[in-house]
Parts: sequence; structure tokens; C-alpha cells
Amino acid sequence: MFLFQSLWPTNGISSSDLSSEHSGTEETTEEHEVVASGPYNEERMKKDFHMERIAVDVPKDNITESFELRVHVFGAEIQRQGLTEREINVTVRICLAGQCRSVLTHSGTATPRWNETFSYTVEKDLIDLRETELEFKLYGKGGLFRRDRLWGSFVCDLYTVYCSDRHCIVRKWFPLTSALSSEDRRANNDYEGTSDLCGFLKMSVCVRRLHHADANIDMSFSEDTTDDEGEMVFTESLLHHTMTVRIYKLCQLDPCVIHYDHPYTYLVVQVQVGKQEAHTHAVKATSESVCFNEEICLRLLWPTVARKVIFRLLDKNGSEALAEAVLSLKQCQGDDECSPLFGPAFVNFHRIEEPDEPSPAVRFVGRALVEFDCAEEDRVRDHCSIPDEEAKYADYIQGRCEYVLLCSFSDANYIHPMFRKKNISFNVSLGPFGNTAYKTAVSAHRTISVTPAYSGIKYYGIAWGNQKPICEIQCAWENIERRIGRCNAVQHVANVIDTLVNMAVRETNGCGAVASHICDALHRSLFLLGFIIESMLMYTSWLVRLDRRARERLSFAANTRLDSARMMRIKSKACETRATFRRLRFRFGGTRSIIEVALDRLRDAAHLLNLLALDSQMSIPHVLVTMNSGSESLAYAKVPITEIFYSGDKNLKGTYCGYTRAVAMEQIRIKASEKEVRLLCLIPLHVLELEKFLPGHFEQLYRICGLTHRTCSSKIALMNVSTQVEVLQLRFIHQIIVICRNFHKASDECFHAS
Repeated sequence: MFLFQSLWPTNGISSSDLSSEHSGTEETTEEHEVVASGPYNEERMKKDFHMERIAVDVPKDNITESFELRVHVFGAEIQRQGLTEREINVTVRICLAGQCRSVLTHSGTATPRWNETFSYTVEKDLIDLRETELEFKLYGKGGLFRRDRLWGSFVCDLYTVYCSDRHCIVRKWFPLTSALSSEDRRANNDYEGTSDLCGFLKMSVCVRRLHHADANIDMSFSEDTTDDEGEMVFTESLLHHTMTVRIYKLCQLDPCVIHYDHPYTYLVVQVQVGKQEAHTHAVKATSESVCFNEEICLRLLWPTVARKVIFRLLDKNGSEALAEAVLSLKQCQGDDECSPLFGPAFVNFHRIEEPDEPSPAVRFVGRALVEFDCAEEDRVRDHCSIPDEEAKYADYIQGRCEYVLLCSFSDANYIHPMFRKKNISFNVSLGPFGNTAYKTAVSAHRTISVTPAYSGIKYYGIAWGNQKPICEIQCAWENIERRIGRCNAVQHVANVIDTLVNMAVRETNGCGAVASHICDALHRSLFLLGFIIESMLMYTSWLVRLDRRARERLSFAANTRLDSARMMRIKSKACETRATFRRLRFRFGGTRSIIEVALDRLRDAAHLLNLLALDSQMSIPHVLVTMNSGSESLAYAKVPITEIFYSGDKNLKGTYCGYTRAVAMEQIRIKASEKEVRLLCLIPLHVLELEKFLPGHFEQLYRICGLTHRTCSSKIALMNVSTQVEVLQLRFIHQIIVICRNFHKASDECFHAS
């Protein structure tokens, strides 16, 4: 039995309206370019007030007007600067002409989220707005700091905001630089390098004139859903980088992708980072393996607020996306722990999730061998071909090692009552192996269908007893044993620390018993960290470079550039953590204050090790367990390959290898039939007037809808019927349709009788 954890939900942010120039329905433009001011012309200025977009002219001097500034703060992306997330405690202060406002303090995360609006009023000449500075300051409060620490700041003048499109900068990311004064930043306006950059603020800013024609715009400042695709403004402090992506080949394609178009399917690979994207040329897919051998470039501003690198499979026209693979940029940090680096390694494609469609998690459709890095340079060409002497070695990376997946089932419980009459079986697959969509070798990947039995308390279950079904799948993948062992070693240390910390927290026998658990955690952690450091030194330093390695050498386990960067980072973090634990062990005296400090340090170390255990180059996909009824998939669960990997060394094998664990299966969404919904809406609105003619049918309708008493509103009955369309049996739908027909007959009889 296994345990499956679900993703954290994102909380929605309420909307806030902001007034500005026009009240029309014009949408906010994607890029806010500064409108250049032309020479003063009184006739032209009068005409511009009647146009949709007003060009800002230089006004007459000595005309003082009232301006209102509104700022809406959404959130921030903060560079930790050596701190853990638990130690981050930040707030934002907005200063304008001596007026300073602050948002609520947010702690425990490097990506705080706010939803606060501030308003300021100043009386200035329009020309004086050039010298009126608006300053945003990010402060670290309390915790490790005796006083508020200025984390970073950003300064701009109001005239720049006023000259923007519609006098607004909406939902943009503002770069925060290190704590320099406004005068120094204005004198040195080059922001040399990225060393001064410490994060980003996502805000909306608007400047409007009160009691004027441009004071009646209604702007929505609600949070958008594509948070990582937001644009950045005032990017003078950012460097221009070029991200070079190499697409070598597609392999193990799903037959539905190969035969998507008739007579031939042409595929295009799209790469997207934030709002920057690039495409390869279209290549005809005639088999499960398609060679691209193409290098494409994306121009980025670095650092960036984008969080993911997205690979998509498109059709020939690029109008429809067939599959998608997503990589986290934070897990692809290179040698400098900043610019992204990946591969050569495989990424796994799955069906793109669409609303009201079955979950795409059960549809593995292929893999792609890719490689990318980022450099501070500007490439002349956006596309180029990979030389043949480099591309021909890509075939030797795929499928060089044989694996066997073994899975046994003990029991299945907490099955929902809606599945009580179905013959349920379980299917295990690993990519294309065990997948019914692929024509792979026959394997024992499915259990025998069984009808669940009532467990006594609402739910149903399946108990196999002593005859437990066992699934076995033979498969071939690239050799990533070292990569898996490295992740498991780090994860093992984090699990040990978490277990001992939880034991110390639950201890009720006083400070002495708690101190004993902490000393045990420190001692065992020091030993395991030393093992990791020695293991990092034993790994070979040569890399996989497709243009330098021969066929024989590629048959062995090798390290990519990202692997080497991860090993150096793991080694450095392990050394830092070991030094901290040693200092803590020698000063540990068992007092309450030292106990709290020790527990905090252990929790921080466990959190850091959990992050280091995540590897984006884990190219073997997750084990997929599905619950089926015939050919219909009802629920699914995913198990990471690192958790069940076997190794002779107990420090390198998976956490749950050889153990029984519980897996929580997630139900696959089923799209409701539109035809059935439309038929349900045939129930007339004046139900109370017809109830006396058809009392028996109404009782039947209430029973089908799950209502315990008669309701006085037909809309409530309709809502209950619509929400249960997915679970109603076909005979219930037929009965409701018959009731609807009887309603119409009764209404006609009432009409003729009157």
C-alpha cells in the first residue's frame, strides 16, 4: 500500500477596480510602451480628449492639478540570499512625497502573495511629475534581524507611469535591486550586472487627474491565472540571454499521435519560457521514432519570473497541441545556480489537460531527447541543424539497461459506492510498457476483475487474502542508476531528520528526553551527510557530450553538466549543514532555548535536503496504477520511480522499495453528456401549479434527485438533477424524460380547461 499526495491549491484573489481614463471595454495591452510627448498644440490637445487614446502633450507652466495614484500589490518573487523559507518575513512599503504605506507582513515563503490597494493624492504641475519619485521598498522584518532590513527597492517617476498606455501599468513585474539610494541609482543608471537584483514585485500602478476627462476609466486589477507568464517592465537591470535548445528526436510515440492526420502526420515541437516561444520545422511522423536534429534559440531577459520550460507537440499548422512536457526552472540550475541547464536527457510527454475532459495523467504519448543551456550572448540565427556526427550518438542513450517492475496488491478499500456494481481491475504501466495503447510485449500488468464487497461503513473494498495478485513488467530504459541513487541518498537523510524531529516534538517526558532525540538526530545526520560527501567525490567527472563520446563509453552510466552542477551543490550544502550540526552538537546543553533552536535548524536542513532530492533529469516516467472497469478508466495514482528503485546499498535504494504502502487514487473526471443536460432542462418552471395534477410523478422525481422533502423552487430541483447527471443510471434518465413529457401534457390540459 502506498501514499499519494495531491497538489496544493492556488487560492483565488479577489478583484479590485481602479479608475483611469476611458470607460470603454478596451482590453489592457500586453506591452505597455511609453508614449512619446510631442510639441504643445492647443488645437490638437482639444481633439485628443475625444479620441480613444490620448497623447500626452507638454502643458503650460504654473498650472497645478490634483493627481491620484493607485497601486495594487499582487505578490513578490524573492531571492533567498542564503535564508530558508521559514526565515523569510517580509513586507512592502510604498513611499510617495512623504506619504508611506505598508502591506501586511507575509512570512514563511519566498513567493508571498498580497491583494492590497493603496491610494495617494498629490498636487503638482504635470511637468513636475518627472521629479516626483514613487519608491517601492521590500523589508525583512523581525526574526533574524533586530531591525527591519531593507531587502531591495525600486524607484520610478510618476511621469513615466502617466505617459504609459491609458496612464496605467497593469499586472507587471517590477525588478527589485539592492539597497541603493535614489540619488545613487539615478546617477549610476546602468545597474551593472545582475548582482544587485534581489527579486521582483508584481503590481498595477495608475496615475489619473482628478475632476478631468481621464478620471472615469474602470480598470480591473484582479489577479490573472498565468502568474508565471507575466511581463516585466523597467528591465534596464536585466541582462539579455539566449537560451539554446537542442531537439534530437521523438521516440516511443503513441499510435494515436502517429495517425492523428490522414494520410501523414507532421509534428512540430514548441518550446516556451514565459511568453517567449520558438518552434522547430515540421517533420513527418511515420513510426514511433522521429528525428528532428534541430537547434532553436529563445531570447530571454535574465533573471526571469518564468518558472517553467514547456515543450509541446503541435500539428503541422501549429493550431492544436497534442501533448505537453513541463520542466521546473528551479530544478534546472546550472553551475552558477542561476541560468538554466539541462541534458541531454529525455522528457516525457502526456496529453494536455482540457476542461471537462478525462484526466490526461493516464495518457503517456511519447518522449523527446532534448538539451538546453543559457548564455549571455546574442545568436545570429534562430534555427540551425545539428551536425550528423553529433546527432548519430543520440540513439545509444536510449534503452541501454534492462529493468523489471514488480508490484503486488494486498487489498483495495474505500471504494466509492458508485462503483459497487462494476467489475474492477487494476492495471500497472511504466510509460509505453504495460500501456494498452502500445503494441509492446505481453506482460502480467493487469489483475483479474473483481466485484467489490461492502465493507460495513458506506464504502466498498476488495480483499485478496493470501492469493495476492502480482504484476510484472519487463522494460528497457537508459541507465540513470547513479542519478536515482544520488536522489535517494539525499532523501534518506531528510526522512531520518523528519522522523527524529517528529519523535522529539511528540515526546512528553521533559527536556531530557527531547534532548536525547535531538542528539540522536544530530549524530545520525552527521554520519549520513559524511557518506553523501564521500559519495560525491567517488563519481566520475567526465560528461555526456554527444559530439565527444564514442558508442562504447555511452553504454555506461554518465553524468551530464547538470548532474555535475547538482553534485557540487549537494556537496556544498551537505558541508554547510554538517558544520552547522557540529557547532550545534558541541553547544547543545538541553535547555529549552537551545532545544527550540536545534529543532528549527533540523527542520530547515530537512526542507533543504527535500529540495535537493528533486531532479528534473529523472527521465524514467512515474509508475501509473489505474483502476478500470473493462476498457473504462475510473481512477489513477502515480508513484515516482525513485521511491521504489532497488539497490544493494540501503542508503541508495528507494524509500518504499520492498515495503507495503497505501496509494490514494484520484478519480478521473468524466464529461457529462450535453444531450442529457438539455433534456433535463425541459422541466417547466411553474412546477407548483402542476404538482396537483401529477403527485406520483413528483414523488418519483424527488426520490431520483435525492431530495428528502418537496421544495418550493423548481430551480433547486433542476440544480440537484444537473449535479447528479454523472452518477444517474440510464433508467433514471429515461424516467425523468417521461416525467417531462407528462408535465407538458398536463400543462396543455390546464390550458384547454381554463
